[in-house]
Amino acid sequence: MSRFDNLDLAWRYAIKEAIWLLGRHRPGPSRDICLFSTRRGGSTWLMELMAVNRGVRYLDQPLSLHHPAPGHIRRLPIPNQSQFTSLTEDEEPRVRAFIEDLFSGRLQVNAPWELWHPTFHWTTHRVVLKIIDAKPLIDWFDRTFDVHIVYSIRHPLPSSLSVIRNGWALTAQAYLRDPDFTTRWLDTDQIDFAWDVLRTGTPLQQHVLNWALENLAPLRLLPERPHWLYVSYEHATLDPEGIVHFLANHLNLADHDRMMKQVRAASRSTRKLDSTYDPTHAAQAQLGAWRKHVSDAEEKTAFMILDHLDISAYQMGSNVPTLAHPTAPISSRR
Repeated sequence: MSRFDNLDLAWRYAIKEAIWLLGRHRPGPSRDICLFSTRRGGSTWLMELMAVNRGVRYLDQPLSLHHPAPGHIRRLPIPNQSQFTSLTEDEEPRVRAFIEDLFSGRLQVNAPWELWHPTFHWTTHRVVLKIIDAKPLIDWFDRTFDVHIVYSIRHPLPSSLSVIRNGWALTAQAYLRDPDFTTRWLDTDQIDFAWDVLRTGTPLQQHVLNWALENLAPLRLLPERPHWLYVSYEHATLDPEGIVHFLANHLNLADHDRMMKQVRAASRSTRKLDSTYDPTHAAQAQLGAWRKHVSDAEEKTAFMILDHLDISAYQMGSNVPTLAHPTAPISSRR
């Protein structure tokens, strides 16, 4: 990167900071939202769908240290590979104070700044945190803060293929080197198996393992947490308007029309210029497009990895999750 590029980045960040300082955030009566999602799992779409509601501010991956904002380094612990897999006794109060400042508006990290975008609002009263690098902390967030928990997943094979295409690194080592994480979520055989996949597996196998370790905690906890909201990339693709109704009803999101407009705009952008366009067929084809790049043998091996870690959220041969479409009423909070 040239010196000019660095200067350009500095000016862009200065502009963002100035816009954020001019905005006003005052927490309102509605609970804030924590969206936990996997990489390349449609989390930005979900985050923006919530944030088009007037007065809702998103903060995009505020815990990620890959692109740290001012205040990150001095406020947060530096976890292995930017993955918060557990919190020590010393780390917990630092992370809690950081999150409290995000919710209160005293601190902004990766907030909207493009004045023309429908997610930008000068005055806000509610926050959506998009959290990718701290899914094992999902239960800690639930216990520590009075928030809505939304958990989103996508099929591990297309997710892994997309991560590989983007050239993103594995994070599995961070999970396997954390004794608190491994003691709680893995037995000795599973730990040995995971290290063996990292040593000898193909890139696809390694990234499927990575997906499994990143999602292990929320998937294990989900059946025991009926007040969490679960959304899958596949169900959002097949029934985006149903997801809008679901989120609006259960998260007290009042701008239903703005959410529907956002969904319809995204749908129009994916349509083929064809008079026989069928949105249902197009969505089904989109979900199965990854199969052109994966053989039956590779899919079978990938599911052997998932089975070894006791993950059954998806089944071989299917493009949609085994968990039902989230349209039934959600239980009230504890």
